[in-house]
Amino acid sequence: MKERIFKILVLLICLCLTFSTACTNKPSHGSSESKKESLPDSEYTTESEKESVSSSESTTESENESLLDSELTTESEKESETTSETEKESSSEETVFVDENGVVYQTMGNSMKVVGYNGNGGDVTISETYNGRPVTWIDGYAMNNLSSLTSIVIPDTVTWIGNNAFRGCKNLTDVKIGSGVLHVGLMAFSCCENLNNIEVDENNLNFKSKNGSLYSKGGTVLYQYAIGKNVTRLVIPDGVNTIKEEAVKNASALTSVSIPDSVTSIGESAFAYCVNVRNFEIGENVTFIGKSAFEHCESLLSVILPDSITTISANAFKYCYNLTNVTIGDCIETIRFDAFYSCSKLEYAVIGHDVKRIFKNAFNSTGKDFHVFYKGSQSDWENVQIDDNNERIELATKYFYSKNKPSGSGKYWYYGIHSTIPKIWL
Repeated sequence: MKERIFKILVLLICLCLTFSTACTNKPSHGSSESKKESLPDSEYTTESEKESVSSSESTTESENESLLDSELTTESEKESETTSETEKESSSEETVFVDENGVVYQTMGNSMKVVGYNGNGGDVTISETYNGRPVTWIDGYAMNNLSSLTSIVIPDTVTWIGNNAFRGCKNLTDVKIGSGVLHVGLMAFSCCENLNNIEVDENNLNFKSKNGSLYSKGGTVLYQYAIGKNVTRLVIPDGVNTIKEEAVKNASALTSVSIPDSVTSIGESAFAYCVNVRNFEIGENVTFIGKSAFEHCESLLSVILPDSITTISANAFKYCYNLTNVTIGDCIETIRFDAFYSCSKLEYAVIGHDVKRIFKNAFNSTGKDFHVFYKGSQSDWENVQIDDNNERIELATKYFYSKNKPSGSGKYWYYGIHSTIPKIWL
């Protein structure tokens, strides 16, 4: 019985071994397909890994974006806070107030500035303080072209008067400037045609008043002539070296002006529209004459420009309708646009030998019988560049300087003894 059971167990073991061998050998017959079948699983696994990595990266990017959004939000909040603060400051900066005199103030840091006027005119005093803050500044154009204004008092607290601040206040007669003013802008009081007196506090370290006009403390700069004064002759004090822009513009009472040798610079439109001035005596050391400096000096008859000048600026003598002659210094190299435009009675010009260029319209619309007395030779004149619209000078009769009577033919001129009037050699 035991033997029989043993044989059965052996048989079972053999069958199991046979079955195991068969199972092992069968896959080798289809191993390629098995690999093929297993490949998609590998690909899927790889894609899955990729998706997992991608998901991980995406999560990281998402986290980064979230962090960036958080930072941006923080920056946005900061900017919002900054903007809010700026808006508050701007709002504070733009807050304006009007006092009982009609003067309009605006906050400027810890102080106030004058930015306009809404009153009824007359005599106006600017306050030293407003809302507990000192008034230190008058804006450019703050009170310009106010025909109702007759006088203005500027307190000691003001340090700055801007450009054109009171320009064109045609009925303004009196100005008082306090001790604290450090700066007076260009044309601050120009074209105030009835301005009779500018008074400056004697304790002011930068400005002073002389004969009712405004000068620098040292007297070297003329800022504003009191153009409303009933004075016919203006003698600018010796020691002045600069006449500022529009300083004497519209001084209609003047008939003659003397500019001393100390003056080197005459600003833009400095004497424009001095319609009754017949004569300007210009000092020997002027080096600069600004644009339109003598424009519309309609009564001017004659002018001599010294050798110290190198350029005649644009419009310098434009619309000087009664100008009959001009002497241009030897060192002048350029005569710029419209310099003598529409000087319809200009009979002659004495032109220095250094002139190199005459710009467009410089002598357009001058007198019909216009003559040129040139201090150089004919060959020198041929090298002068003459721009368009200068027909009068192109067609002018030209004479060339000769101290002694020439022996040959040609047109020549000379100066008589102690004379500034050119004479023709016959």
